[in-house]
Amino acid sequence: MINGNNGAATFINMGYGTTSWVIIWNKLYTVNSQLDQIHVLDAYNPEKPILINGVPIVIPAGKNPTQSIAIWTKIYVNNIWDNTVSVIDTTKNSILETIQVGLKPTFMVLSGRVLFVMNNEGNSISVIDTSTDDVVKTMSVGITPVFG
Repeated sequence: MINGNNGAATFINMGYGTTSWVIIWNKLYTVNSQLDQIHVLDAYNPEKPILINGVPIVIPAGKNPTQSIAIWTKIYVNNIWDNTVSVIDTTKNSILETIQVGLKPTFMVLSGRVLFVMNNEGNSISVIDTSTDDVVKTMSVGITPVFG
């Protein structure tokens, strides 16, 4: 992490299995693919979890979540083994909905309000309209689309 006040770099141990993270306001959301969870930490002190009634906020995810993308008050997390994308409501720190996509969604790219999900074993790309969280199109592509 980089301290915004003095530019000093600090190593923060996010734990084994942390594959992705995103910051929204004062919250740091870390995706843990080993535990199938999203942990919510204080962005200014990442070694400190955010508590509700004395309990750390942990949001369950699908199987093998690996990437997170934030847009406004939502975070999209791909779940490789469930063939889904979880939509997290950051105002409530809970799953808003789960979107079914193609086989093995391994990578996501956001362009404006459109989320492109590369389905590695489905040889396709699912296109999600983030204003409705609906898959509006599935495009067939070459073998194993991995990167955007």
